[in-house]
Amino acid sequence: MAITITCPGCAQQCAVADEHAGMQVSCPKCKAVITVPPLASAAPLTAAPVASAPAASPPPIAPPSPGVEIGKTLDAFFQTAGFDPLSKTLFYAGAGCLGGMMLMTFLPWVSIPSFGPIQGASVLGISTGMGALHFVVTGGVLGFLAFVIFGKQSKLLDIGLWSASGWAALDALWRLVDVIRLSSLNGIGLILTLLCALGAAATLGFIVFQRLMKKK
Repeated sequence: MAITITCPGCAQQCAVADEHAGMQVSCPKCKAVITVPPLASAAPLTAAPVASAPAASPPPIAPPSPGVEIGKTLDAFFQTAGFDPLSKTLFYAGAGCLGGMMLMTFLPWVSIPSFGPIQGASVLGISTGMGALHFVVTGGVLGFLAFVIFGKQSKLLDIGLWSASGWAALDALWRLVDVIRLSSLNGIGLILTLLCALGAAATLGFIVFQRLMKKK
């Protein structure tokens, strides 16, 4: 670090090294004697430490909702199973029809109209033997499909699809026989059950057929 001094004789400015502080030097221009001032003895000022505010913690990340997790599981499974968008849509429709088949057992399967003094009545599907059997088997098929998907048992997928589509087709035929046999006594629940069974058989059966064609 150099010290800048000014000659009192000729006003010439020049720089001298620190080691000449407090000494006398000659002006390089007029040769006059210049006294070099001593270095400042005061200690350099240091900035006072500034307390920093604590860093703000990031906002907590909300855990994903169960619906999102289920959707991710389904998408991952369908991708592994080689489902195209059409097959995925048909599977959702078929599974919905299977669920509808179960729900329809809580609606009247038999409706007896009023006749003179005899008051009409309705018989729920679940209260009949065939309705209870229909509910149990459909629930078992739907539960097996859920086990295959959420248990990631892709090797059992074809068995699940065959079982679901086969049962839906058989149940649709069974319900059609009931509709023909009961004729005017058909309840709304029986008719809707038939429609749901036909829907499940068509959608899931198409997926089974499509997968068989891909294996050839």
